[in-house]
Amino acid sequence: MRRRRSEGPRHSYDAAETNINTMERAVVRVMATPEELVPDDVLEWLVAPEPLQRLRAAFPYAHSFNYSGTSKIDFPFAKTTFVLDYGKLCCVPPKDGMMKLHFDAPKHEELWLWIEDVNTIVKQHDKLRKIVRWLTANNVTPGAARNCFPALQSLLPPDHPFHKVTGDRYKPIAIPLDIAELLREAPEIVAQGLLINPKVNGVYTDSVVKIDIDGGQYLALFPVKK
Repeated sequence: MRRRRSEGPRHSYDAAETNINTMERAVVRVMATPEELVPDDVLEWLVAPEPLQRLRAAFPYAHSFNYSGTSKIDFPFAKTTFVLDYGKLCCVPPKDGMMKLHFDAPKHEELWLWIEDVNTIVKQHDKLRKIVRWLTANNVTPGAARNCFPALQSLLPPDHPFHKVTGDRYKPIAIPLDIAELLREAPEIVAQGLLINPKVNGVYTDSVVKIDIDGGQYLALFPVKK
């Protein structure tokens, strides 16, 4: 019987994605939190004035309801889901169908530009996530990964085999054109994120408003830091 050839070790870079997510939260927190906006502006953007007035007036008399509610809004550039903490907003949650963008809201323009900024940040970090998923899916060796994506060292834990690579020898890999383009952009994205100190700014425990862009992670728009 012919002995089955060993496929060798599997190389995973999933740990990098966890750090990319933390860095993304930090960049959103620092770079996309306008001082002129408050959580109530978001609520007034999503609920018409008269119903919102009634919901706020009813809040002191409401004794039991789900304090967290979601609303899906489609922007031209992304599908989003807002999560609002109605307890902190002192408002009874609107019923299904009441939530939509109101273009005549007082802070409509500022909020729209804000969500565009958040979307841009998410799309930039999506590029990093796509790279590390490709590395894992193609079982790229740590030596080859270091050769094509040196900045990955900042995204992996200290005990990852990537950090133990020595010398210049590695198993060659064929890099698709789309991944090659992302690899050219990646160092700048990583450098900008690390300047913001994700270990500090990427950590928070609470938020009055969160948003999910295109099915990614929930990002705190008004985070409460630990």
